[in-house]
Amino acid sequence: MKGYSTQQGELRKKLFDYKYQDKKLIWIAKSKKYGVDGWIEYSELKKKRKENKKKVA
Repeated sequence: MKGYSTQQGELRKKLFDYKYQDKKLIWIAKSKKYGVDGWIEYSELKKKRKENKKKVA
């Protein structure tokens, strides 16, 4: 999956994980600041942004 999270996307991810337990869904997002080639897993991006937000505040 590519892009950012929405309520519908979160629900679809949960349904996919439930229905296809033998497969892994990787959700990626584009981020020049945090990604190696401009792409990073969405969960990692959320963690890094949360850490940076704590450092600034």
